[in-house]
Amino acid sequence: LRMEATTDGSSPGETASGSLVYVVAIDFGTTASGVSWTFDEDMEWRSVEADIKYSHASTKPEARLNRAAKVDTILVMASNPAIIREDAIGPTALFERMEAASEGGDNGWYVTDFKMHLDVKSRAAAGERRIKVADTRCTLFALDGGATRQMSLLEVVTRYLRVAGDIGYKGITESSRQKLKPEPQRSDIVWVITVPAIWTDQARIFMREAALGANLIQDTKLYSEKVRICLEPEGAALYCFHYWLNDQPKGSVQLTGRKFMVIDLGGGTADITMHQVIDWSRTTNMLKLDEI
Repeated sequence: LRMEATTDGSSPGETASGSLVYVVAIDFGTTASGVSWTFDEDMEWRSVEADIKYSHASTKPEARLNRAAKVDTILVMASNPAIIREDAIGPTALFERMEAASEGGDNGWYVTDFKMHLDVKSRAAAGERRIKVADTRCTLFALDGGATRQMSLLEVVTRYLRVAGDIGYKGITESSRQKLKPEPQRSDIVWVITVPAIWTDQARIFMREAALGANLIQDTKLYSEKVRICLEPEGAALYCFHYWLNDQPKGSVQLTGRKFMVIDLGGGTADITMHQVIDWSRTTNMLKLDEI
């Protein structure tokens, strides 16, 4: 894990104390999603062996899954969608709300597969013209199986990120407390959101707008350093590189100039990318890649 320095020489996640960097990542998947977090010192200048914690992207406990497993990307809302505090995510929240609705409880709404609307290239290949993701609308389904209604894609993604962000913030706060470290404010956190490499700039900008709308950060700048967009194949490449390198005998690795391919087969998208190692530091394990 490497954090780049900001223009003033500080890390984007540096706290007022100047010591700890807090990072929360939301793996926003087409089919399934997860949340993770970590914190350490001086991540802006060195590679670190981060102690990463994981959680399901789910408001309710998912007892049948281990903590590192991802769960279905589902947003559940109250019968009056204006009541944002009733938003929930994950399959268990959906099943519980469906059961309550069948017994005469609040008949709310749910939505799935909404990330696919951000794949502008696939939509264009299917015949759509003049696609604007900001104008795209999603279909919400009633918990009791009744009528449907529409909601803007931006509002759906924003509400999902808000709940997922709350899960990450609660997790990193509890972790810092357990390790007797200062508890972070939201303004201390760098938020990392994953996106497919095949997405257009329009979709990537859309995700930044959703992150701002979800109040993940207090900054009003669209390109705030507090929000990092991570291309899924690049994240996978760095993760695999880290574990591969640990299995190699020390002093035996020569990486500069080597080429490799990452095949990322997700639930709704498939990315194939090729990279070449331009530079690698043995002392810090910092890796510089060039896409082929």
